[in-house]
Amino acid sequence: MTDALSTIGDYIEEAMASWRVPGLALAVIKGDEVLHMQGYGVRDLASQEPITPETLFAIASVSKAFTAMGAALLVDDGLLEWDKPVRDYLPDFKVSDSYAADKMTMRDLLCHRSGLPRHDLAWYGTPFDREKVIRNIAHLSFSHGFREVWQYQNLMYVTAGFLVGRLTGATWEDFTQQRIFDPLAMGRSCFSAEVMQTRGDFATPYRIKRGRAAGEEDRLEAVPYYLDQIMGPAGSIHSCATDLANWLRVHLNEGRFGEGQFVTPGNLAQMHQPQMVMPVDGFAARLHNTTIATYGLGWFVQPYRGYTLIHHGGNIDGFSTMVAFVPQEKIGIVVLTNLDSRPLRDVLTYEVADRLLGLPDNNWNPRWHALYDEFFAATDLDREVAGQEQASDAPPTHPLPAFAGEYAADGYADFIVKLEEDGLQAWIAGAWYPLEHYHYDIFNLDLARFEQRVPVRFLMSVQGEINALSVALEPQVEPVVFKRKPLTVDVSTLTALVGRFALPIEGMELAVVLKQDRLFAIITGQTEEELLPRRLSESGVEFQVKGAADARLEFVQDEEGTYSRAILKQPGQVFTAQRILAP
Repeated sequence: MTDALSTIGDYIEEAMASWRVPGLALAVIKGDEVLHMQGYGVRDLASQEPITPETLFAIASVSKAFTAMGAALLVDDGLLEWDKPVRDYLPDFKVSDSYAADKMTMRDLLCHRSGLPRHDLAWYGTPFDREKVIRNIAHLSFSHGFREVWQYQNLMYVTAGFLVGRLTGATWEDFTQQRIFDPLAMGRSCFSAEVMQTRGDFATPYRIKRGRAAGEEDRLEAVPYYLDQIMGPAGSIHSCATDLANWLRVHLNEGRFGEGQFVTPGNLAQMHQPQMVMPVDGFAARLHNTTIATYGLGWFVQPYRGYTLIHHGGNIDGFSTMVAFVPQEKIGIVVLTNLDSRPLRDVLTYEVADRLLGLPDNNWNPRWHALYDEFFAATDLDREVAGQEQASDAPPTHPLPAFAGEYAADGYADFIVKLEEDGLQAWIAGAWYPLEHYHYDIFNLDLARFEQRVPVRFLMSVQGEINALSVALEPQVEPVVFKRKPLTVDVSTLTALVGRFALPIEGMELAVVLKQDRLFAIITGQTEEELLPRRLSESGVEFQVKGAADARLEFVQDEEGTYSRAILKQPGQVFTAQRILAP
């Protein structure tokens, strides 16, 4: 069988050049036997240090199978049931669909049938910890009914890993280290790019930045490591070809590793069996001539030229990886690359499988190139069409500084807009991206990291002020509306506003009080209302009455700098109240 791979090196080098991949590690095993284990190219273009079988890569979503395995081990231990509601273990677990919240199980979490779409920008690059991310799920919109369709969902894997940790009194990382890495002799594997860089022989991440202007060439460039670990159970493992070969041995040998039984065959089979039918996209239909695709627990399960191929890929900043196996023949394949969003991992997985299975050549590399050429052509056409649909002579309704500010929405990190010399910038997904004016109050958010442009629509209050923005962060649900956050007013200013003001109605007063750095107003005979800072000016400060969008209270300074007047503005009425008692 090793003869089938005698020329694989030449194939790899040609394919790497065609996709501009700096480095690659390949491991191929059959049962317990290593058929091929080698590095190709370099792990860093500047140093030209070579890739080896020990070189560490971020494996991203390949981590999901480890989380599923952790659950299987706990089922073996009697601490978990696949089909028992999550709330029996995590009583505080919430999603926006109450029925789904009550019924969702570990199996549902692991086979992507929650009803939630990806919502990746609810976690990517946010400052939240893992518990906060899980709490935020309660604010995210469903795009389908519970258990209705398959939808890839990272947040459910975070929840699954958190549950694994909760049941064992540890973190998901500690459990995975002790119950999976250590027994499987995966001594190089770890859970973060920071730790990876302390272990030596690690790959530098790269991406291809596509040229946008006519005649501008694509550039291969190094990118920062993705450092956040909140999504650990969904994609934070860093590993190498040698360690992942050991991982595959368990899956190829009915749950055994060495002389011992690592996981029971029955629970291993739960991971490998189809749990949810997947929609077949155009890529799969054309590449594999099939209308069948399924997902197990942490693994894709698909028919492949008369066999079953079980696999999972991973993509994160600067890395693209694949771990796959053909259970009937006990063939396992690991492909690790340090270039993101390019399909060499898929090309090589299929090529190696075909050679070992004795199947006819399927021209995988040129076929994948043809598909990607079509994909990029469609992306370029989208930009062209967007330019044609742009309204001419449609400037923003306000000067650019009016759009700057901090905007908040439940479930998401703040969307921050600032003005630079060359225009507006938006902070989202852990970085600043340009906000390029399109027409009227629509700006395009140029998410170069994701090779996407997303329209951002700024919204006005009835007073004509920019008070919110709408952006489709998850294309399968309605756009998320971020509301402008209240201003922060220092305590000394708030203290200066405290006092009593006489309204121009006999016997009516406005009292202003300060409670724990929060300002409240009380009109004679009415209930106390909190005041939210809204606008600062040279003459004073204006507040919105909480819960009453059209009611505002403006405090105005006199020549001595005393806030001597309060102007109450509400629909159809404006009252001026004069200070009668200072704080």
